[in-house]
Amino acid sequence: MARSAPFISIVVPTRNRPELLRYCLKSVALQTFDDFEVIVSDNHTGISCKHVMDHIADKRFKYVTPAGPLAMHDSWEFACSHATGQYVAVLIDKTVLRPSALEVVYTTIEKHPAEIVSWWNESYTPLDQAGSYDKGSYQPCHRPRESYYYDPRQELERRFRLDVRRGQEGVRYGWGKICFGTYHRDLISRITGAIGRLFYPISPDYTSMLAALAFARSALDVGQPLLISIITNVSTGGLAAQRDEYAFAFLRDLDPSLRILDSLPLQGLYASTHNMVARDYAFMRELVGAPMRHLKLNKRNLILRAREDLDQRKNWQDVSRRTEQYQVWTTYFSQLALTDRIRMRLQHIKPRSLQIRRWRYLLVVKLQMLFPRMTELMITNYRRYITGPVIEAKVFDSIIAAAQYADDCAPRRRREEARL
Repeated sequence: MARSAPFISIVVPTRNRPELLRYCLKSVALQTFDDFEVIVSDNHTGISCKHVMDHIADKRFKYVTPAGPLAMHDSWEFACSHATGQYVAVLIDKTVLRPSALEVVYTTIEKHPAEIVSWWNESYTPLDQAGSYDKGSYQPCHRPRESYYYDPRQELERRFRLDVRRGQEGVRYGWGKICFGTYHRDLISRITGAIGRLFYPISPDYTSMLAALAFARSALDVGQPLLISIITNVSTGGLAAQRDEYAFAFLRDLDPSLRILDSLPLQGLYASTHNMVARDYAFMRELVGAPMRHLKLNKRNLILRAREDLDQRKNWQDVSRRTEQYQVWTTYFSQLALTDRIRMRLQHIKPRSLQIRRWRYLLVVKLQMLFPRMTELMITNYRRYITGPVIEAKVFDSIIAAAQYADDCAPRRRREEARL
């Protein structure tokens, strides 16, 4: 009798990183829940990961490879086309799942069905990236809470406002992303039926997220971190954010004519990651149509985010590019109304300056005197969702050991959260 479709398909697109992929696949093989399949799509350009797959030797793991090297969005589309599960998740090859992750997802969905299911991410930083990814520091970021529904339309509107930097949204960072969660097959079918495919350039995680939030009927946050990412200096996003020549070459690979530069909301400003993502927002708005037609990018916030991106690039490989990119930014800044320019200048003041720290401290002290209980709750929520780690980092010999430790600590962390 033919085997029924698995509950979830774990799709792992990879390219030339077998040393990272082995951790990823091992974490899936160690899952406490077994109704899943794994699709490893090897989009390599000379460094195959077939030997990593052969070492796993698990019938639930399937190895596929395209006829030739594909761009990232095409690679993800090819990989997901082989998935047969009721739910589909994309697992980046430099991430691992906690051992109970899929069991948590299954039991949560059984109680609270949803078309988008999102979970949180934590980090693992290797101590010696030049040598080995084994020994490193695991950094818990958030204490767990009960699962809860969120409104995909409201999240879509928040994204278009660009009022918070990418990566600083707390647990919302992964909402709607298939690489920080999973989509029901019915949602994928509606997306592909409406716009032809699930992934589009430039950033397939963002383009699919926008389509999913636009078409989803329900979205759920499981309320805890199930994923741990290895912080490396070889990720596509990290390289594009730090190296101007890589950001330029990435666009040139997508479009050798470089006409894509004219499609950016701030034309020609390729050194801003936020501007690249905003291009995906504008592109998907036109492609999706009615469900997103009412949305509009906040241009003032985009210009502010772009300036932050430029200032964060400490090492420019080409000084002339730095001058040219700042000139492009200045052109757009000068087009804003005077009040917007003044407001932006005020927002651009570094929040860690002594004056602002002192003002913030005095405000908190005054609030504590007048409203002690309310202030305590405000500080707790701020630390829980906005700031960084709430638990000390710990060094492990491997990320697999860190994932097991995170699983072992999960009940204690839930009890601590319940007491807050």
